[in-house]
Amino acid sequence: MPHEQVDATIRDIARFRHLRRRVLSHSSLMIGANYRPDPLGEGQQGRIDSDPRFQLAPVDCVTFVESTLAMALAGDLDQAKRWMDRLRYSGAKVDFARRNHFMLANWIPHLKRHRVLRDVTRSVGEGDTLVHDYDQVNWSQIAPRFLPANFDAMHPPKGRVELPLVNLDTLEANLKAVPSGTILLLVRVERPRIPVRISHLGFVIHQKSGQTIFRHASQEGWGRVVDEDLIRYLRRLDNRSKWAIQGVNLQLPRHPKTLPGTLLEPDQIALKGWLP
Repeated sequence: MPHEQVDATIRDIARFRHLRRRVLSHSSLMIGANYRPDPLGEGQQGRIDSDPRFQLAPVDCVTFVESTLAMALAGDLDQAKRWMDRLRYSGAKVDFARRNHFMLANWIPHLKRHRVLRDVTRSVGEGDTLVHDYDQVNWSQIAPRFLPANFDAMHPPKGRVELPLVNLDTLEANLKAVPSGTILLLVRVERPRIPVRISHLGFVIHQKSGQTIFRHASQEGWGRVVDEDLIRYLRRLDNRSKWAIQGVNLQLPRHPKTLPGTLLEPDQIALKGWLP
């Protein structure tokens, strides 16, 4: 899609009052986008990863959610690009080492600090709490295939992280309590030599037909952004996967009133007081 058309679309959808309606609108326009692992980087100036900083195809499951959020929070394409930098990087500049590579240790805490996400897991039901201590990880024993590309150029996560979960039975029983547009993060049981616990994410969307779908960038089978019946997808994945599902975490997108940090601020047009 030409940049002019993307800009016009963002401006048009920005007229919607509610952020989650913007999320649903932008994500629906990305259905069919091709899948490619790790499609974004630090742009032409990136020393380690020179992939584009912003593009709508191809995507992986993380960049699909990031791109949707960036456009939903913005009033035009320029703001969306700056929002993308704010979502993907911690600190004062765009740099590979400052990218939020680890979902559990970096990405979720960063977006919660920026007040872009609010955890709503416990409002859906009670369940386990994921506890992961990165100080106990022996990084030298982790096989390269279980580490992000160019791991040596990153700062390995440290410390103990906790995240509330609900299991699949609780989620299914309380599905209507999940707000449409919520980000669902799929959490796997701990394996000693795999530092990753969150393996996938996408948007929960309730349709007028009564069906609840999962809108996500799917690598297996589809190779693109698709809509699938949420519970059917999770049950199928749980039955066939050798890596057991511990539960899911649920994060509700929200529009922050203020922005911490020193990265270039998106224009104030994206922060009007009438936004929820």
